[in-house]
Amino acid sequence: MCLHISTPANELGIILNFKNKIMKKFKYITAIMLFISLFIVSCEKDDADTVKPVITITGPEDDEAIFIGSEIHFEVDFSDDTELKSYKVDIHSNTDGHSHKAVTTNDSVAFTFQKSWEFEPGLKNAKINHYEIEIPVLIDGKPILEGHYHFLVYCTDVAGNESWTATEVEILKSPSMKGNIAISNKYPIKIK
Repeated sequence: MCLHISTPANELGIILNFKNKIMKKFKYITAIMLFISLFIVSCEKDDADTVKPVITITGPEDDEAIFIGSEIHFEVDFSDDTELKSYKVDIHSNTDGHSHKAVTTNDSVAFTFQKSWEFEPGLKNAKINHYEIEIPVLIDGKPILEGHYHFLVYCTDVAGNESWTATEVEILKSPSMKGNIAISNKYPIKIK
């Protein structure tokens, strides 16, 4: 018969051996959990919307003449793979070689326009067609500077992706402007 004598040192060895086995299993489980969570997070990032909206300007056309005192026919198609959020129009003079500073002469002032609109929630496609942009006859008592202008359209989707496109238009004195009088269907406008 064999008699096994247990000593505190022997029991400590058994406990330490058991603890090491548990710690190894814990490390493996922790490593597997970390790998799985990184995989899930990386998959979520792959599904994020990174596609920019598509903009197609139908009006005004490139190099179209727009007359002082008239309204611009604005016609644009927007589309996005998820959802459209907003669009913006920016019109500014290109008569200064495009330095993006205010252009003023003694006799005229460059026309500038910026405005944003929101789309109805849930839209993936939108056709915008309106006459909300008017070229005034005077700004601060001075006539509008004739010449080439950049007409930019921006679009943002709900994920924050933004795209833009541009066309160039020419703002001219209307053929119906005689001397310092602009003849309009609505009413004559005196130019000072």
